[in-house]
Amino acid sequence: MESNLGERQESAWKDGSLYLALGGWTVILSAVTSFLFAILPLKLGQPGWQLNAMSTLFGASANILIGSLLILTARLFNPQDAQLKKNAALIRKLAGLIAVLMLVLIPFSLYAGSRAIRANETEGKIAIKQWKKQLAAVEKLSSEADIRRYAASLPDAPQLPAVFEVPFPIIKKRMMNNITGQINTVQNQVEENFRGQWLGFLKDFSRNSIQALLMAMAFSALSGEGFVPKFFLPIARNLLGIGPDGKN
Repeated sequence: MESNLGERQESAWKDGSLYLALGGWTVILSAVTSFLFAILPLKLGQPGWQLNAMSTLFGASANILIGSLLILTARLFNPQDAQLKKNAALIRKLAGLIAVLMLVLIPFSLYAGSRAIRANETEGKIAIKQWKKQLAAVEKLSSEADIRRYAASLPDAPQLPAVFEVPFPIIKKRMMNNITGQINTVQNQVEENFRGQWLGFLKDFSRNSIQALLMAMAFSALSGEGFVPKFFLPIARNLLGIGPDGKN
């Protein structure tokens, strides 16, 4: 009777290990699938897309870590199973690569963020340059006929009256004042957006960097020697309570 009970317990442990492994792979594949669909369509050369892809990957790494822990735990329940042993070995190798990837993405995300902000700033500077070209063109106007020709050359040509009610010098001054006001407005917007974008990016960068470091420590603890710097492993293992052999 005790033998039957032991066999049933052993069978339950084996079944439980298979369920854990299946659940682990399901969580990992679900996280990877969600990440892949989130980054479509691919725009590899755009810094905004790069930042979004890295933020999505940082978020998905938590579920990948959970799935990896489930697979490694499954082997503890059934250490003799050859397939679970192969799964655990694969997870440890992938964990080391992911740990390195998390660390590499931290400086790259800073680079991509600065590129995205500079690109937005460049768009504002282009707009200012166009307004200044219009201001220079208005300064060269010398008659009402010049005003009509200038207005007709604009993309959205305004409807001018047949006869101007005010003298030409006043019309020209008003036009220059309006354009100067547009230049100042755009300049202020560019400066304000530049500060706001940097503050927002630094907040996101700090959050993502902390998350990436935590994930790197966790994955490096799962990977064992050979994939991450040796000085990094004791820190991760002490924080997570994992011994040198990868076990609690």
